[in-house]
Amino acid sequence: MQFLFNSKYNMSRNKELRIGFIIYSLQGGGAERNLINLSYYLKQRNIFGNIIVIDDVNDYVREYYKEFKQLTVIPLLSRHESFTKLFILLRSPILLYRLIRLIKKNSYEVLVGNDLYSIYLTTFVGILLQKKTVLNLVSSFENGIKELSLPFRMIHKIIFYTCCLLVNKIICISKGLAFELETFYKVKRNKIVVIYNGIAYQKIQKIKQSVIKKDTLKLSSKDNILITCGRLDQQKGHKFLIRSFQLIKQGMKNVKLIILGKGKLKEELILLTKKLGLIDSILFLDFTSDPYFYFKLSDIFMFPSLYEGFGNVLIEAMACGLPVISTDCAYGPREILSGSIIKYPTIPLRKIIYCKYGILAPLFTDKILKESNNTIEEKKFAETVVRLLKSKKLLNKYKKRGKERACYFSLRRMGNAYLRTLNSL
Repeated sequence: MQFLFNSKYNMSRNKELRIGFIIYSLQGGGAERNLINLSYYLKQRNIFGNIIVIDDVNDYVREYYKEFKQLTVIPLLSRHESFTKLFILLRSPILLYRLIRLIKKNSYEVLVGNDLYSIYLTTFVGILLQKKTVLNLVSSFENGIKELSLPFRMIHKIIFYTCCLLVNKIICISKGLAFELETFYKVKRNKIVVIYNGIAYQKIQKIKQSVIKKDTLKLSSKDNILITCGRLDQQKGHKFLIRSFQLIKQGMKNVKLIILGKGKLKEELILLTKKLGLIDSILFLDFTSDPYFYFKLSDIFMFPSLYEGFGNVLIEAMACGLPVISTDCAYGPREILSGSIIKYPTIPLRKIIYCKYGILAPLFTDKILKESNNTIEEKKFAETVVRLLKSKKLLNKYKKRGKERACYFSLRRMGNAYLRTLNSL
């Protein structure tokens, strides 16, 4: 296993690469934002690369409108053809035909798959056309298929294992993901490269200069604002955060929670909020491609995920000067917040850990809980938030250290690491 995240790279060594980045869509998410940032970085260095999307959805048009003037995004299905993943699965022969024709037309030498569906597609087409193929693993595969029935889990495991055998390289965005590949799928270390995601730090600093006033959101100037950002689905752990927030309200009266995101669990989460009597204290705001306005008016960023691949939004929040409290989920937060070398397998946390760059909390239990009770993890999480809000010294320490840590995860480091990997194929 290689770990590549060095900012120094001799650009004169670049080959005449022609890269096709394949992804399901550019619907709001960390992997999608990261691909846009990477593609633009490579474009600035005269590397030919196109983003090929299956579903023609782009939630980042407004935030990246200048970048998209220089980037090429090619949809395989037009908007009127794109419905559900099942529909798209049935259209696989058409997708394959269009993708093969596109690859031949643009003479791509390297194909990079960036999510589960595109990983399968990339591997198959890459082998068929004898192209160099790279899998960009952006989330825990094992955790991602847990909700599927046993037969479907086994099918996915077999296909994924086959893909791992056939591709040239697998890029993991955290050391934890690399450990998972080696442990569960016996992937050889020399096939795996770890490259941390990078953020557009300077871009974030410019965007967050525009301020949203608290009264615009019907918030008091005296309110302490907590914020989280992510898809509203099971993986992100919002129901546990809402239950924990009920305890936070008992410790501090002037506190509000902003939940940024959209997803299938929105109505369920709103119903839970009403049941707990928190409807006036929690704001559900739809996904925005540039959440930094809201980050700037907030006091603490909370990350309640049950599993991840890395956790881009953690770094983005830290870049905005927000102290962060995160669950110790697999994988990413521990590597980001500790600042030290992490050896896997790790021992699950049983208590709150005040790391160098942020705070780690035990993972929330994934069991269905009674409305009247709170778990130990929820109580510990709430107590830590209250302690942090009441300690200006602790708040200021993590604001400063968080920004320092965010600077480390630069686009330059990430981009050069990708170039070095792709040039080595």
